[in-house]
Amino acid sequence: MGLLRGILIGLIALIALVFVVQNLATIEVAFLTWSFAAPRAFVFVLLFALGLIGGYLAHAVRIQFRRPRQAAESSVAKAPPEQS
Repeated sequence: MGLLRGILIGLIALIALVFVVQNLATIEVAFLTWSFAAPRAFVFVLLFALGLIGGYLAHAVRIQFRRPRQAAESSVAKAPPEQS
């Protein structure tokens, strides 16, 4: 299992290296009033990281809003029936 993991990590690193070498051209990124020049690979990695962070935060917010509702539903389900 360790050998397979090492091979997979090496393969991913090789693919990442090829990606960086093929995307060394500098591009200009403009957003609202500011702009900067950076290698295309850096911009891709930055956008990927921002997407990961955004996805994690969206998931965390969804879980946070889901918990109180589940707690309220479970307390209603556990309440003994009322006697009249």
